[in-house]
Amino acid sequence: MRRDLFLRKESWIAILMVLFLLSPCVSAWGQSKQIVVCNFGGKSQESLQKVFFDPFEKETGIKVIGTSPPRLPKLKSMVESGNIEWDVVVLLDSWVVRAKSEGLLEKIDFSLVNAKDMYPDTVDPYGVGLYYFFTGIAYNKKSFSGGNHPKTWADFWDVKKFPGPRGMYKGAMEVLEFALMADGVPKDKLYPIDVDRAFRSLDKIKAQVAVWWDAGEIPGQILSKGEVTASSAWLNRIISLEEEGAPVAAEINQSILRVDFWSVPKGTKNKEAAMKFINYVIQPERQAALSKMMPYSPCNRKASDYMSSDLKKRLFTSPENMGKMVVFNPKGREWWGENEKDVLEKFNQWLLK
Repeated sequence: MRRDLFLRKESWIAILMVLFLLSPCVSAWGQSKQIVVCNFGGKSQESLQKVFFDPFEKETGIKVIGTSPPRLPKLKSMVESGNIEWDVVVLLDSWVVRAKSEGLLEKIDFSLVNAKDMYPDTVDPYGVGLYYFFTGIAYNKKSFSGGNHPKTWADFWDVKKFPGPRGMYKGAMEVLEFALMADGVPKDKLYPIDVDRAFRSLDKIKAQVAVWWDAGEIPGQILSKGEVTASSAWLNRIISLEEEGAPVAAEINQSILRVDFWSVPKGTKNKEAAMKFINYVIQPERQAALSKMMPYSPCNRKASDYMSSDLKKRLFTSPENMGKMVVFNPKGREWWGENEKDVLEKFNQWLLK
C-alpha cells in the first residue's frame, strides 16, 4: 500500500474518533444520549429532577433536560414543522384526547413500557399517568380561621358570608364545573356540562375576582400575601406551602381529581429513549419516591408497597377523601377533549365583557 494512502486513511480514522468523542450525546448507533422532557415546571421541577431525571441518567447514561411549560399550540407547531424540541411531554388528561385526535402523539410502546400495575384511568394508548392532582378551593388562614372557611363552591361564591376578593383560573376547564356546583348541580351530574348555565353562574362572581391566574404558583403567592382571601388552586401545591409554614390551606370537598400524563410527541427521533424513560418513572418505587417529596398521589397501585402508613394517610386519594371529590375521568376527560377549544373561545370572550 502506498504510504500517502495509508496516512490518509489513518487521518480519516483519527478525525472520526475525535468527532465521536466530541459528540457525547450520540451513541454509535445514531441514537441520542439525551432527551428533553417538557413539564409544568415550578417547584415540582426540582422533585422531578431528583426523583426521576437524575436517577434515570445514572442508570441508563441518557441525560434528561427539563423544560417548561407544555402547551398544545406549541406541540402542534412542532409536529407540523417537523422541528420536534421535546421527546416527552406532560399533558393534562383532556389534552391527551385533543392531541391524539390531531395526530400529535406517538402511540405508547407497551413492549417497552410496563403499565400492568397502573390504575386503569391512568393508561391510554397515547399516554401513561405521571400522578394524580386535584384542583379546588384554597384560602388564607388569617382571613378564615378554624373551620370557618369556604367549604363548597356555593360558599366560595358567597362573598357576604365569606368576604374578600377571589382568585380564579384563567381558563374554562374546571372553572365551569365550579360554577355549576356553586349553582347547585350535584358533583356526579356535571357531565355533559351545561355551558350556558355555567356562564350564568360565573356572571355572579366575576366582579369579585381580583386575579385571573394562569400559572400554578400564583394562587399560593396571592393567598400568602393576602391579595385574595380565597382562590381556586392546584391543591397539591397549596398543601406543600402550608407544610412550609405559609398561611394557606386547602379544602378537599368538591375538588376535582385529575391525572397528568406522560406522552411522546409525534416524530421524535428519540422514541425508544422516551419510552424507556416513561417505563422508568412509572415504576412503583419511583412513584412512591415522588409522593414522599410532594403530595401527589401515584398512578401505580403498587407504589403503596413502598410507603409508610403515615404517608398513605397524607395522600388526598385516601378512601375518606375520594368520596368528597369530583372524579374527572373518564367523562370529564372526553367531554373537555372534544369541547375545550370552542368553550375556551367563549370563555375568553366572556372575560372581555
